[in-house]
Amino acid sequence: MAGGASTGGSSQSETFAPARYWLLLPSWVTLTILVLAPVSMMMVYSFLTKEFRGGVI
Repeated sequence: MAGGASTGGSSQSETFAPARYWLLLPSWVTLTILVLAPVSMMMVYSFLTKEFRGGVI
């Protein structure tokens, strides 16, 4: 077959297999902070009581 498709190798590269999770770590940390911080703030605010002028106590 043309293009070396008959080699029988996998379609996924194993070059970075040992470092795969370390390379994904910064994106997971960023997403965790940007998603969990607002959700946790909303959860905290939902348990606070409403003040007369519209704030929370």
